[in-house]
Amino acid sequence: MAEVSKKYFDQQFDKMALILKKSIDPIEAGLGSVESRLTGVESEMLKVHDRMRTVEEKIDRALYKQYNHLENRVDKIEKHLKLKTA
Repeated sequence: MAEVSKKYFDQQFDKMALILKKSIDPIEAGLGSVESRLTGVESEMLKVHDRMRTVEEKIDRALYKQYNHLENRVDKIEKHLKLKTA
């Protein structure tokens, strides 16, 4: 059985490490790109969330205003018809 020298083993190990590094580098670059895109998506999602909250607040105010308006109309009708005791 042939013995493998330390020098030969180290050379082969370095070659394999270089091949592995060359394979991993593009993957790391791609992951960096994906990460930056996800950060952009997260930022846009937060903007959408803020806009939705603003819309909800506006709808709530409009509904409350409409409710008060209808309540006043009902009060006037009840007074006119003398249905309300207070």
